[in-house]
Amino acid sequence: MLNPPTLPHLAPGFSIEGPSQAKIECDDKGDGSCDVRYWPTEPGEYAVHVICDDEDIRDSPFIAHILPAPPDCFPDKVKAFGPGLEPTGCIVDKPAEFTIDARAAGKGDLKLYAQDADGCPIDIKVIPNGDGTFRCSYVPTKPIKHTIIISWGGVNVPKSPFRVNVGEGSHPERVKVYGPGVEKTGLKANEPTYFTVDCSEAGQGDVSIGIKCAPGVVGPAEADIDFDIIKNDNDTFTVKYTPPGAGRYTIMVLFANQEIPASPFHIKVDPSHDASKVKAEGPGLNRTGVEVGKPTHFTVLTKGAGKAKLDVQFAGTAKGEAVRDFEIIDNHDYSYTVKYTAVQQVCSAPPTAPTVQQVHSAPPTTPCCPAGTLCPPTPLPGQAAGTLGFPPPVPWDQFWLLRAFPASCRHSLGGCELQIHHRDAAEPCLTPCSDLPLYPTGQHGSDSDLWRGPCPQEPLCGECGTPSGPQQNKSSGPQRQ
Repeated sequence: MLNPPTLPHLAPGFSIEGPSQAKIECDDKGDGSCDVRYWPTEPGEYAVHVICDDEDIRDSPFIAHILPAPPDCFPDKVKAFGPGLEPTGCIVDKPAEFTIDARAAGKGDLKLYAQDADGCPIDIKVIPNGDGTFRCSYVPTKPIKHTIIISWGGVNVPKSPFRVNVGEGSHPERVKVYGPGVEKTGLKANEPTYFTVDCSEAGQGDVSIGIKCAPGVVGPAEADIDFDIIKNDNDTFTVKYTPPGAGRYTIMVLFANQEIPASPFHIKVDPSHDASKVKAEGPGLNRTGVEVGKPTHFTVLTKGAGKAKLDVQFAGTAKGEAVRDFEIIDNHDYSYTVKYTAVQQVCSAPPTAPTVQQVHSAPPTTPCCPAGTLCPPTPLPGQAAGTLGFPPPVPWDQFWLLRAFPASCRHSLGGCELQIHHRDAAEPCLTPCSDLPLYPTGQHGSDSDLWRGPCPQEPLCGECGTPSGPQQNKSSGPQRQ
């Protein structure tokens, strides 16, 4: 066997001097080594020259003492086999075993020699089985090529020398995972993060990553999260991902198809925004002045509220779209301009950020009472119709509603809320809601105690008006069409 580590671009040469002309064979292994065999026909001392660049290499020539072949020794009948002699499959720090069967080889001495590609000798333990067979084992310590030579009676056995490529093996327990992307807390939704997988001491194997979010983060079911994995030059990997929402996440790390001991990683992602700090203002949010078919707008202020996607929704009382020409414009100064044109009547609700559902229009498109009349409210459960004390319909222009006082009742009216605060002229706060009379113009009280029209602080199904009375007094009139 010859390992020419230097000058690999120059082919080595061989010559043999001795009592007989020996036949020479050279088997190039293609990995920087070659096997050289020669067949002397006479016993004696032979000089083996290994030449490179027309000069003998160090220690060349090598002197070989060739002895006469004993008549009862048959090295060619020795069999050597087992995983410890296979070209692949042996792992660093794990015993490699093989068997030698010399039962048909006659008399002879068994000798073994092993070394790694660095020239370091390898200790081989040989245990005779007492029947002409031997159990052998060694423990490689480096993930490099090893050469094992087996001879019987001073002659190499078939296939000797054996070349074994020792692998690093797979050691998932040696994989290290670290970085902000696997911390239990501190992550924010929609903010990119990363973590590192260090396999430098884990041997041979591929890295597999899985990231899932819990139900409710991006949908009703558990979902896979996209990520990028980047292989670095030092047997480490960088994994990058962006949590799409707040909630619980699970990260699994596998090496050589085995989950590492530290996996899975359970992390919590916090919201990247605080909706309570979002403000919305502008004419498009006013309870009055928004008309069907006319463009309007409002501004959403998000400074200090963190990062999140702005979502604005509109809902109408009828089926179909509530608005058209809807557009959200990012002003790139932590504010957004929202433009829309109302196409149907919508009962208003208090604005919340980032969702705004508020449209008023006149006249409404949904059916209510005849135009110019006062609609009777729907009776409370168990209450007969008309018990609120007025005969419908009453012309709207002649209708006055008493200003707010402590006694009150709430009542459903056409999908909107009717709230009536009232008093009796002579005995304040006495009149029960079910007996409340509604007075036409000038029949009761004075103008200073009465105000006209619906209060804009309550959801309405009619035209929104502006109260003429004090703002702390709160009353809602019936529907107007």
